Amino acid sequence: MADQLEHEITTVNPAELAGALVAAWRELFGVTPTRAAIITLMAQSAHETGRWKYVHNFNIGNVKSSLDDGRDFTFFRCREKINGKDVWFDPPHPATRFRAFRTLREGVVDHLAFLKGRKRYAAAWAALEAGRPFQFAEQLKAAGYYTDPAEVYARGMVRYFDEFEQGLPLELAPPDIDEDTRKRTLDLVARSLWEMDAAGVAAPRHVEPDDDQGEGVAVSDTEPAPPPDEEPPPKTA
Repeated sequence: MADQLEHEITTVNPAELAGALVAAWRELFGVTPTRAAIITLMAQSAHETGRWKYVHNFNIGNVKSSLDDGRDFTFFRCREKINGKDVWFDPPHPATRFRAFRTLREGVVDHLAFLKGRKRYAAAWAALEAGRPFQFAEQLKAAGYYTDPAEVYARGMVRYFDEFEQGLPLELAPPDIDEDTRKRTLDLVARSLWEMDAAGVAAPRHVEPDDDQGEGVAVSDTEPAPPPDEEPPPKTA
């Protein structure tokens, strides 16, 4: 049964996120991701969260929660682009309900399964696997993931991708986790794999050797509420 978690900001650092993404990819898909795919995911997450300054409850992609998704959730003020204008929503409006997680590991597993497990994101996933951030952003827009103009989202992602590709050392070894986190993560992996099987888009479960490469409001595209008497943080572009 899904629980409502207290809203909190869970800032992450690049090394932690990279390690969690690699571990989640291996756990879900049985293969080691390429460096380009990981950097594409990091670029998307950085764009969505103001370079990880505004990560909410380890939801690295600002994915909304629905009543029947079985995921824990939280509420926070958010922005949508509607008819070309910024519109802010306040809790308990349904637009302010988001998936929430207790650890980064769990949030990353869910984000990968969310993208892979929905046929509407098949083209976006193909671009992700190919390490093509601009096409990934375009296909996310086509599938309704965000409400900002595609060129704004894509430009922001590409700038992060180029920066990370040139200057970000990635530690691709999975991080150590405690037993409680491991159990919750494995439960989430099992549930996600079942959902992907049910949708007919299950991922391959073979293991390859490691190499050196490592309708309505939108599903995502949100920003945190601004502090009192301050402007809301701009979308990074």
